[in-house]
Amino acid sequence: MMISEMKVKIKESSLVKPAEKDPSRSWSTIPLSNLDQLYNEGRSTLLYFYNNNSSSSSSVDDHLLNLKEALAKTLVLYYPVAGRLSRAENGGEERLEIKCNDEGVLFVVGETKSHIEDLGDFTNSSLIISNLIPPPSHYSAGISSFPLMAFQVTYFGCGGISLSVGGEHRAFDGHSAINIIKSWSEIFRGQPNTITPYFDRTLLNPRNPPKIMFDHTKEYQLPNQPKSIVDEQNFKVVILKVTKDQLNKLKNKAKELVNNNNNKYFSTFCIMSGLIWKCACIARALPKDQETRLFFNVDGRSRLQPPLPRGYFGNVVFDAMAEALAGDIQSKPLWYAVGLVHESLMSRDDDYLRLLIF
Repeated sequence: MMISEMKVKIKESSLVKPAEKDPSRSWSTIPLSNLDQLYNEGRSTLLYFYNNNSSSSSSVDDHLLNLKEALAKTLVLYYPVAGRLSRAENGGEERLEIKCNDEGVLFVVGETKSHIEDLGDFTNSSLIISNLIPPPSHYSAGISSFPLMAFQVTYFGCGGISLSVGGEHRAFDGHSAINIIKSWSEIFRGQPNTITPYFDRTLLNPRNPPKIMFDHTKEYQLPNQPKSIVDEQNFKVVILKVTKDQLNKLKNKAKELVNNNNNKYFSTFCIMSGLIWKCACIARALPKDQETRLFFNVDGRSRLQPPLPRGYFGNVVFDAMAEALAGDIQSKPLWYAVGLVHESLMSRDDDYLRLLIF
């Protein structure tokens, strides 16, 4: 039975700073790219849960010490993460940058008597989960007042652990955050680092002169455009499970289509996105002549030419969209919707994405 309330006691809140200081980078700055600055103020969060099946006799204090020491070493590699956002004048224009001042990241430790299994399937646990995440930053004392990353380790009564990882989205994207977590894990385990971070954001400088080739107005709103209002009370979170057997049947059907049309490849993402799109149109009983759009994100690291380094640190996530009439999505075979998603993905090439780096 899922609980309706979970009390988390905060045991510690501190800043973790790089284990070593490099005078050559002290107070250096990293300007944010135009793509970084498309994101509004706010932090995106990942939440991990670990069941403790280990027979290790190490104490919580030892575990925390090892975690923080490994994180401090990770920040030597990813030193901009320990910095702060600041504003700078550039040719009369105010722009954001990261000031690499080694002030550190936020590290919070909490404990609860609840068990991980008490969270159920997570469909109705958003308020409960908020206790496992450090409070969001509102920059009441300015943007330089809050760390670029915030972590919270919470110990459960069952022996399990949760780890929340929050990052300032204007500074980097989810791919970059996962690289940090991967390096942290490798250092914690005493393994060699497999990802070298790359901080030079001039790779995403805009074209000079600009070259207009596509219309992006349907995917991106300009700052002065009114935003659409969504009534969240009309939404309900549900989990619909797709079995491995069901997914394999869809993949096998897709392979048959590929064999008949060699210039197409339907990935798992395209198949599942098309399926969700079709089901949503049917469930909502949309009028046949209503235009419907499916929005999703595309990582541009491998799509830009030349491809960005694997460890590029920053935002390289682009919005993408497929559109059609609801009646076509509802009545035509699933592969019609899947094909539209596929075509949208394939069109996001270097020329298309470079235009967004205005």
